[in-house]
Amino acid sequence: MVFRQFIHDDLGCASYLIGDENAGVAAVVDPRLAIEEYLQLARYVGVQIEHVLETHTHADHVSGHGRLRA
Repeated sequence: MVFRQFIHDDLGCASYLIGDENAGVAAVVDPRLAIEEYLQLARYVGVQIEHVLETHTHADHVSGHGRLRA
């Protein structure tokens, strides 16, 4: 099980990568626009990001969900 919290002090919020190394899949919750940190961790632990979840509308910043689709 992978559970990593990313604190974004500049935005005053957090995002998460949750995954299963055995199944090779992961989800990112409330991603920020800069997605490289999620991609790096996913590569490191050997998972593919297959799901992106938004818990609420982000009026104060742009989400990275569209960039994680690829």
